This record gives sequence, C-alpha cells and structure tokens, in this order.
Amino acid sequence: IEAMIARVREAGYQSAQGPSVPSIAWCDLLRDLPDMEVRSYRMGFGSPLVDKTIGEVGLRKNWGVTVVAVRRDGQWITNPGPTTALHAGDIMILLGPADRIKKIHPMITGPDASAERRTWQVS
Repeated sequence: IEAMIARVREAGYQSAQGPSVPSIAWCDLLRDLPDMEVRSYRMGFGSPLVDKTIGEVGLRKNWGVTVVAVRRDGQWITNPGPTTALHAGDIMILLGPADRIKKIHPMITGPDASAERRTWQVS
C-alpha cells in the first residue's frame, strides 16, 4: 500500500484525478462553433444595465449571451456570477451567437455609439 501511495504522489495525484481533459484555445472553440463570437464592449454611462447585476439583466436567460469576464479598474473578474454588478466603464467579455450579441450591443453601450468594441472571429 505504501508503494502504491508513493507512486500516486510521484505522479502528482494524476491517477487519482482520472484522465486529463485537453485544454481548448479560444480560436479552436470558435472554429468548432461557427455561430459563436467573443466580443468585448465597454459599458456606457448611459446604459440601462448600469448598476444592475448580471442576474437581474438576465443576459444568459433572456439573450443567450454569457459574460465570460469583466475588466474593472484594471482588474479582471473572471467567470462572474449572477450577483456581479455592472458599472459604467466596465469592459465585458461576452460569448454567444453573433446575432444575439449584436442585438444587445446598444443596451450595453448606451446612447454613445463611439463605445469601444473588439470582435474576435475565426474564418
């Protein structure tokens, strides 16, 4: 038993954790899911979503869009939950169908059409 425990420890507990799952790069994910996009939008000061939580807004439930991360004051909030509040100036990283992200864009940026936006697409 001691020898088996030693082998498991030497292997970094990999055998106890089961088979490893390969990591997937964003470009691979988007290549395999052609209808999906990753976009970043800056939350506009005039947005009706400002000071509401992700859960209140219902981005996933109502729009089919997932907030992957939020950048606020130079810090990343990764995998934000439904209680994460959205503030003016936040940069939201969204994953979802292109048509749904485009529909929600005006609500995120507010009346300022010059809001920063980046799109990552794989051809």
